Amino acid sequence: MERVWQAAEVAMPGLREAAGLVLPGTPVTFQRFTHRAWGWVGGFPQTSLWRAWSPRLAPGLWLVGDSIFPGQSIPAVALGGMRVAAEILARA
Repeated sequence: MERVWQAAEVAMPGLREAAGLVLPGTPVTFQRFTHRAWGWVGGFPQTSLWRAWSPRLAPGLWLVGDSIFPGQSIPAVALGGMRVAAEILARA
């Protein structure tokens, strides 16, 4: 963890002193809380060479979450939900 702090403080001096609470996690931590094998994050791999998967899977069926673009964080999943909602409203 010390190496992480040192690297972060190069970009953000004083970060360590400003941090009120630090809860580091490992793949084991992720596995425990997400129940994903080996603690992997991000869901299914995006294998298309040209674009991310479409959130529309079939008529009336949409996918949103960390396994679809933009995914992999709470803000990204929220943005994905907003994108899908806007698309549904635009089609209404």
